[in-house]
Formats: sequence, structure tokens, C-alpha cells
Amino acid sequence: MRSDLESNDFECLASSDAFSAGELVFDSVRSSILRNQKFRNFYDDIGAPPILMMGGSLESTILASAIDAYWFNIPFTVICDAVYPARDLSEAECATAMKIITNFVDVVDVNFVEND
Repeated sequence: MRSDLESNDFECLASSDAFSAGELVFDSVRSSILRNQKFRNFYDDIGAPPILMMGGSLESTILASAIDAYWFNIPFTVICDAVYPARDLSEAECATAMKIITNFVDVVDVNFVEND
């Protein structure tokens, strides 16, 4: 994982605060596309191909889907400009969320930008 943040910036949250970003991600697992029965039926009907999701600002739905893809052993790729679990997270909270996500999917490049 490459980032503009120094490695110690990932540890900048107090332990009780460090879970806030992770909770937002894991509480949103129900929004995963892989938990949607209509999608799963369609996905299985077309031969269960690798999943590619694209977007400029990917919210917790795609993060939750990436985690599910890991557990269901489904090839999953995200192509995007930015990944945020929620737009109201601070840069440090986003760093914590990305650290959690890298346990499940490969993150090639990470840049943190100001929220619009």
C-alpha cells in the first residue's frame, strides 16, 4: 500500500476512537451487493464472473462488498479515484478504515484528499 501518510499516521487514533471507522464499514455489511439475493441469483446465472466495480467516490457499499467477496472467495476489483467509508470521516479515520480494508483486498495506491 502506498500513501502520502507516514506509517505512524495510521496509528494516530486513540484505541477507542480507532474503532469508529471500522464500525462504519462493518455495520454497513448489509449494504453489500453480495448480500442482495436478486444480485446473487443473477450473478450465479451468468456463471459467477469476477466482479469489477468502478466509480469516482466509493462509499461503504463497495467496501462492504469487497469484504464479502473475500469471505465468499469471489474475485473482486475496484477501480476508482477515491475510497471513503463515509464522507464525514476525518483523514485519520479514513486511514484507519483503509488499514482495515487492506486486510481483505489489495490496495495499490492511496491518496487522501479533502472532502467536497
